[in-house]
Amino acid sequence: MQCLERRPYFHHPPVLITGLWLLFTAHAALRRASFRNCWAKGSEIDGGSGMVYKAPNSEGKRSVRRRGKVAGQAGWRSRCRMDAYAVVETGGKQYRVKQGDTLTVERLSGEAGTSVRLDRVLACSDGTRLIVGRPWIGGAAVEAEIVEHLRGPKLIAYRKKRRKGYERKKGHRQELTRIRVNAIAAG
Repeated sequence: MQCLERRPYFHHPPVLITGLWLLFTAHAALRRASFRNCWAKGSEIDGGSGMVYKAPNSEGKRSVRRRGKVAGQAGWRSRCRMDAYAVVETGGKQYRVKQGDTLTVERLSGEAGTSVRLDRVLACSDGTRLIVGRPWIGGAAVEAEIVEHLRGPKLIAYRKKRRKGYERKKGHRQELTRIRVNAIAAG
């Protein structure tokens, strides 16, 4: 009997928890719905093959809002322009690149000094709008130059089962290529 009287001072009734849960899930659903309405098909805006994000303004038209300025007003592009970038896939990994970047990727075929074309572009931005591919953007590519071929650090794979006399040791060095991005061509 004594342990029943020593309940914590604040007790969460199930009705209160359920009500808060409903409130949070309804709020999240509204946010998702308003975010989904901001996406337009690429064919409507740029004739492309991807999706373009445009934030809606108060009149219901699609425009991009940056730091309190609406697209079309004077000075908006000069103050709020971002660098152009692209998200490319190579070697099973995704990289966010912009012009002039140097990055290390999985081994690519070609000699040092030759140029390569990465055509699996997942997303591309020219600084004012973002085009997202489904899954890739048709016609978009990233032109890069191979700087050098190199090998990654040595990794040791070691296995052992105690008291059984079982030990295996194996080393590995990944083949890599360092590339420099020269240009981003949006589709």
